[in-house]
Amino acid sequence: MLDRPDAVNALDHSAATRVGEALVDTLVELHAVAPEDVGLEDFGRPAGFLERQVHRWHKQWQASETRPVPELPQVVDALLAHMPESGDPAIVHGDYRLTNLIYTHDLTRIAAVVDWEMATIGDPLADVGLLVVYHSLAEQSDLTMPRMRPADGFLSAEEMAARYTAGAKRDLGSLPWYVALGFFKLAVIAEGIAARHLQGKTVGSGFEHFGAIVPMLLSRALDALRTRGDR
Repeated sequence: MLDRPDAVNALDHSAATRVGEALVDTLVELHAVAPEDVGLEDFGRPAGFLERQVHRWHKQWQASETRPVPELPQVVDALLAHMPESGDPAIVHGDYRLTNLIYTHDLTRIAAVVDWEMATIGDPLADVGLLVVYHSLAEQSDLTMPRMRPADGFLSAEEMAARYTAGAKRDLGSLPWYVALGFFKLAVIAEGIAARHLQGKTVGSGFEHFGAIVPMLLSRALDALRTRGDR
């Protein structure tokens, strides 16, 4: 697995590109699987999926909030006010990213996708939005994943979205909303980690920084929603 900075840093330019291409192509393949063809027709409730996602993560925030953050209600209100209409439902992984994949030795394809705890049937663009979030952050720092810069051969977040669009033939006109949802989701997760750290339930180096990044993640969500409003 490419879940350690040293493993990612060891990739040469061409290998880094192959890794990104396989990552996107596998997501396209996953979303092309008809749930009823693999016995998953009752795995989730596609109707109302996006609204439930917003309310679910808002409720999670309320359960772990360590202090008021003014951007939080703004993000929730904007997500609910500008919610797009979902396209055809598909299998949604829920946390699809490089560090949840196992590659073949030659890095040309993905042997396995792991960590399916949040999988369901719903709007597949939720996976795409979160993938864009992860890799937008990874282009700039190792905050959530190993650093992956386009200058080193890794696909940019924009290139990933374009490759997905070409392969999946889905309309990504509302992608900024899904990106905002992804930033919101990560902000809630970071707040939960911060809360557990303050309670002494999560110990170790680095956990003390998670609370500080929450406002930044929420601001990025608002930025994405403003981008959608400009379209």
